[in-house]
Amino acid sequence: MMKDGQLFRVIDENCWSPEARIRDMDNTGVTVQALSTVPVMFSYWAKPEDTLDLCRIINNDIASTVGKYPTRFVGLATLPMQVRHSQGDFTCCTNQCSGS
Repeated sequence: MMKDGQLFRVIDENCWSPEARIRDMDNTGVTVQALSTVPVMFSYWAKPEDTLDLCRIINNDIASTVGKYPTRFVGLATLPMQVRHSQGDFTCCTNQCSGS
């Protein structure tokens, strides 16, 4: 991961590949793991309208992974703190991550 043209952090395959994560889980005896966004993706510096879109993309990806591997992962949704939230935002996160 790069930040301002400098190496910020090395990201391993298990950060984006559910199959790699499951292999690591199996190797360490973990049966179920909670998935959430990494703090660097909270994007507190960004415009509110951009963070809402980003959170929807992240939440949809987490929900998709949980849907594909429901016995191995549970999902934790994220909401942008820069945006005043409606009940619809919370309902959307609840329904997507629960597989409803």
